[in-house]
Order: sequence, then structure tokens, then C-alpha cells
Amino acid sequence: MFENFDTYVSPFLPESAKEKISEWQAKGKLVFQKVVPQQKEPDCKNCQDMAYVYVSFARAGPFKYPVHTSSPWAMLWFDGGPGVGKGWFIVRTQSYTCPACSGRPHDTLELEDDAKVEEPWWKD
Repeated sequence: MFENFDTYVSPFLPESAKEKISEWQAKGKLVFQKVVPQQKEPDCKNCQDMAYVYVSFARAGPFKYPVHTSSPWAMLWFDGGPGVGKGWFIVRTQSYTCPACSGRPHDTLELEDDAKVEEPWWKD
């Protein structure tokens, strides 16, 4: 059995993603937020320097076996959880610009006239 000892981060989402999630769940459909492996020293601790955060919106599932689907829909395996069976789901994954770094995790802030800017809470 494969064992993974990585630590994963659940990035916080922008308001546009939260609104879409609420609309989708109001229809009784499932949503899966993508978690990302934690990097050693990322510039952005939210997206782990990926610049985007991802949400998968399920159209149908779970299925015991993968079923045929067409773009932009894809298959996603879920191991199950509270109220959700394990199996394959037909999903569409949407990317959102990271709300913490605005999609630019490696940009450095240039200060004019040595002005002080308060660092975000996640900066060491």
C-alpha cells in the first residue's frame, strides 16, 4: 500500500469561489476543494507558490468504475467521507487566482523611501 508522509494545506478561497460553491451545494451537488502539498519555504503560504487555488464541482457520482465523460468534465476518485460514499465522480475543476498573493507568489514588494509596510500574518 502506498504511504504518503507529506503535509497538505487547504488554501483559503476567494469570495467568487465561495459564492460558486454555495450555489452548487444549494443544488444538492458535491464540491471538492483541492489540497496542495506543503512546501518547505513558500513565498505564499496559502497556495504554496502555485498562484492558483482549485475547486472541483461534482456533477454525478460516486461510481464504482470510471465512466466516459467529455471535456470540460473529468473523473475524480474520492475515498469517501461523512455522508459521501467512496468512488469515482464526474467533476469540472475550476481554478481561482490565489487571494493571498494575487497569483504572483514570487513578486517582491519594493518599498519607496524606506516606507514600512506591515507583513502578512504568515510571513516569518
